[in-house]
Amino acid sequence: MHAYARKKAGYRLVADGGMGWAFGVVDSKADVPDLVFASNGGGGQIGLGLYRYVGGRYVVQACETLIKKDDADASWWDPSAVVVSLWHCGGN
Repeated sequence: MHAYARKKAGYRLVADGGMGWAFGVVDSKADVPDLVFASNGGGGQIGLGLYRYVGGRYVVQACETLIKKDDADASWWDPSAVVVSLWHCGGN
């Protein structure tokens, strides 16, 4: 997934979210909102990457993997059904 910003004659790439399948715009302490890209990690895992607008483009700041616990019927939105694993992804 990519995010583009309009410029006078077309668009310019401002974020490369990799092989994502969903994104969200989230509040930020900066003037420009942050973006979160979601990707399928396979085997009951979802990867999330937080991107912040720095120097004219979005830069990855943090990553985490959501790992679904054994209960196949549990919801991804139920915190007790998911383990969150933070990992270094090249951000600050």
